[in-house]
Amino acid sequence: MTTIPRTTLGNIMLKQDNPFEDIAMFQRELELRPHLAAAHDGLRWAYLKLNRLAESRTAFKAAVKYQPLNSLSHKGLKEVKQRVANKNMGKNTPLLASKSIPNKRNSKTYQN
Repeated sequence: MTTIPRTTLGNIMLKQDNPFEDIAMFQRELELRPHLAAAHDGLRWAYLKLNRLAESRTAFKAAVKYQPLNSLSHKGLKEVKQRVANKNMGKNTPLLASKSIPNKRNSKTYQN
């Protein structure tokens, strides 16, 4: 996946629990490069961390569209769908803050 300094900084902000700054960073990048998979990738995790499910699902779908072989995109999309289903059934779903955030570079995870 192609990354640039702005997407790298956005990923660092997300790992440091700055999802609002992260969202702004990735949105600015998408204004310049609307098909950059790394920007969609970061944006989707930030929205998911904030439990903004509709926006997260849209970003995951875009990431799958621009990079269909990225297994993390498919995994995240499944997680969003599960959270939506749980919400519709009245179940609480733990926020991503208590889960690990994938490291896109080597597919390992870092614990928050």
